[in-house]
Amino acid sequence: METQTQVLTRVQMIALCKEKKIKGYSGKTKNELKEMLNVTNVPSLTNVPSLTNVPSLTNVSSLTNVSSLTNVPSLTNVSGLTNMISIKRLNYIGSKFQLVDWISSLMVDKIGTLKDKRIGDLFSGTGIVSYHMRQNGANLVSNDTELYSSIITYAFARSSYTLKCKEFIEELCKDLNDDKHITFCGYVTTNYSPLTGERKFFTVDNARRIDYVRNKLELNKESLTKDEYNFILASIIISADSISNVPAVYGCYLKNFKDKANKKMIIFPIHQLNEESISVIYNESVLSETILNERMDAVYLDPPYNERQYSKNYFPLNIIAKTPEQLLNEPTLKGKTGIPTDCFISSFCKKGEVIESFNTLFKNLKTEWLFLSYNSEALVSKEKMVEIMSKYGEVFVEETDYKRFKSFKYNKDKPIKEYLFCLKLKL
Repeated sequence: METQTQVLTRVQMIALCKEKKIKGYSGKTKNELKEMLNVTNVPSLTNVPSLTNVPSLTNVSSLTNVSSLTNVPSLTNVSGLTNMISIKRLNYIGSKFQLVDWISSLMVDKIGTLKDKRIGDLFSGTGIVSYHMRQNGANLVSNDTELYSSIITYAFARSSYTLKCKEFIEELCKDLNDDKHITFCGYVTTNYSPLTGERKFFTVDNARRIDYVRNKLELNKESLTKDEYNFILASIIISADSISNVPAVYGCYLKNFKDKANKKMIIFPIHQLNEESISVIYNESVLSETILNERMDAVYLDPPYNERQYSKNYFPLNIIAKTPEQLLNEPTLKGKTGIPTDCFISSFCKKGEVIESFNTLFKNLKTEWLFLSYNSEALVSKEKMVEIMSKYGEVFVEETDYKRFKSFKYNKDKPIKEYLFCLKLKL
């Protein structure tokens, strides 16, 4: 009897990937999709209902108008199916978590494949795009000017969830469960909890937990590889963010602790991927010689869209990312929220400098293809961006409807256009 995997079309397989929330299907061949669904290893699917009632999708270019595939059988109970690897991520301005499949599919349309390509992710932010590309076989050159972001991206783009990482995180959780942090007082407890002042970014207990695990990691640094150290540090940063007492960003804190902030912080691994990676990660200005001297097959750029500086919206995460020794030299904190006075100021957030910065980037990046995310509310209009890019090569623009990031629950879900500018640079 013919198995169900032999009669499924490629588009139907993609639909199943979407239903099962399996990421990374963009640009995959039919055989690769079979492997992702891992159906070929199932001994028998004779009891799975027939898919003959699913409409043929072979001539459909987009699934957006296809009726719901409610007749496709759920495969959650079939042994051997690959589940989506669990990840932890930031709630972040401009996160591409919901757009990464759209972005990567458009990139694949232009460059053929991500597998074994050297891809730049030079405003890496949450690291989600780097992680997605790593899963699709790319070798990354990832970068962000913010320390916390470069560490999180390092974990997503390069680090593996080794046994040493697992055991160390379990030990940290046991220490917290045993209240070994209860009298610990470090930089976060002193400056970003109400222990000695009014700031309420974290409860006193959670601030002590953050300081304790951050200090213990540093004390054990010599016993860990760089990959393991950054994996654990990224996991601490993500876990701390999950119990912060802010509306969404750290430009302010809430007057009263919300339910999420009152939960006791425990450490979760940022991901559970254990494949080897040769990606390289930087913590540099995107306009630095280090970045501009890198040769890449394609570059993805996700710069700030407006005048909101990331350094001032996520500064506590940079504090957690720094070593206790580095914090001894931290400048005096000022103001109600305690924003550091040495925050990095991006030229891509300045109306008077952004166009010059884009010109510098487009002119000097060493790549054949460049892909830029931007939107209809950004500092540079769609028309102006096309004008700038056209000096350097052939420009294609794709767009999709999207909702703006909400810092507060009462902000309106205003629809905007998300753009992907595709630039084939002149040789």
